[in-house]
Amino acid sequence: RPHAIHLRPPTPEGISGTILRRVFVGSMIETEIRLDGGQTLVAELRPNSADAALANLGARVSVDWQASDMRLFAS
Repeated sequence: RPHAIHLRPPTPEGISGTILRRVFVGSMIETEIRLDGGQTLVAELRPNSADAALANLGARVSVDWQASDMRLFAS
Protein backbone atom coordinates (compact mmCIF):
# COMPACT_ATOMS: atom_id res chain seq x y z
CA ARG A 1 0.00 0.00 0.00
CA PRO A 2 2.17 2.83 -1.24
CA HIS A 3 -0.24 5.47 0.13
CA ALA A 4 0.19 4.10 3.67
CA ILE A 5 3.96 4.66 3.82
CA HIS A 6 5.17 7.66 5.80
CA LEU A 7 8.56 9.37 5.64
CA ARG A 8 10.44 10.54 8.72
CA PRO A 9 13.84 12.07 9.34
CA PRO A 10 16.42 9.24 9.36
CA THR A 11 16.90 7.38 12.63
CA PRO A 12 19.43 4.66 13.51
CA GLU A 13 16.69 2.23 14.61
CA GLY A 14 14.36 2.87 11.64
CA ILE A 15 14.14 1.43 8.14
CA SER A 16 16.19 3.98 6.23
CA GLY A 17 16.97 4.75 2.64
CA THR A 18 17.62 7.38 -0.01
CA ILE A 19 15.10 9.14 -2.25
CA LEU A 20 15.84 8.10 -5.86
CA ARG A 21 12.92 9.55 -7.78
CA ARG A 22 9.76 11.61 -7.30
CA VAL A 23 7.13 12.06 -9.97
CA PHE A 24 3.79 13.87 -9.82
CA VAL A 25 1.05 11.38 -10.75
CA GLY A 26 -2.36 13.03 -10.64
CA SER A 27 -2.97 14.19 -7.08
CA MET A 28 -0.06 12.21 -5.59
CA ILE A 29 3.73 12.27 -5.68
CA GLU A 30 5.09 8.81 -6.47
CA THR A 31 8.38 8.53 -4.59
CA GLU A 32 10.93 5.76 -5.08
CA ILE A 33 13.18 4.99 -2.09
CA ARG A 34 16.25 2.74 -2.18
CA LEU A 35 16.45 1.12 1.25
CA ASP A 36 19.82 0.53 2.90
CA GLY A 37 19.36 -3.23 2.39
CA GLY A 38 19.14 -2.70 -1.40
CA GLN A 39 15.37 -3.09 -1.78
CA THR A 40 13.30 -0.44 -3.55
CA LEU A 41 10.10 0.89 -2.03
CA VAL A 42 7.49 3.15 -3.66
CA ALA A 43 5.50 5.61 -1.55
CA GLU A 44 2.57 7.74 -2.72
CA LEU A 45 2.69 11.10 -0.94
CA ARG A 46 0.24 13.99 -0.83
CA PRO A 47 1.70 17.24 -2.15
CA ASN A 48 2.30 19.85 0.57
CA SER A 49 2.40 17.15 3.27
CA ALA A 50 5.15 16.74 5.87
CA ASP A 51 6.11 13.48 4.12
CA ALA A 52 6.49 15.21 0.74
CA ALA A 53 8.62 17.95 2.31
CA LEU A 54 11.21 15.27 3.23
CA ALA A 55 11.22 13.64 -0.22
CA ASN A 56 13.98 15.60 -1.93
CA LEU A 57 16.14 13.71 -4.43
CA GLY A 58 19.13 12.19 -2.65
CA ALA A 59 17.68 12.86 0.81
CA ARG A 60 18.08 10.29 3.57
CA VAL A 61 14.80 9.27 5.21
CA SER A 62 13.28 6.59 7.41
CA VAL A 63 10.03 4.93 6.40
CA ASP A 64 7.22 3.56 8.53
CA TRP A 65 3.63 2.37 8.29
CA GLN A 66 0.88 1.01 10.51
CA ALA A 67 1.01 -2.75 11.16
CA SER A 68 -2.60 -3.01 9.93
CA ASP A 69 -1.47 -1.74 6.50
CA MET A 70 1.12 -4.51 6.07
CA ARG A 71 0.55 -7.75 4.14
CA LEU A 72 3.04 -10.63 4.12
CA PHE A 73 3.14 -13.23 1.37
CA ALA A 74 4.98 -16.54 1.22
CA SER A 75 7.85 -16.57 -1.23
